[in-house]
Amino acid sequence: PTRKVEENWVRDYPAPISGCFNIGLLHTNANGSPNHDRYAPCSVDELVSKGYQYWALGHVHEHQVLIQGS
Repeated sequence: PTRKVEENWVRDYPAPISGCFNIGLLHTNANGSPNHDRYAPCSVDELVSKGYQYWALGHVHEHQVLIQGS
């Protein structure tokens, strides 16, 4: 909604839907990479604990795998 977002939006995402493949889309600097501006900060642990099967994250414009699924 604004150029600078300091709030963590992960907690506002809905609960995952049982029996569905749940995807979250978030423009964030997850884990606070020092090479990029702070934006909608969150941790990988918070993303995992939400229970979604996949998170598509934007803001850091380079391919990264933050955690591998099992």
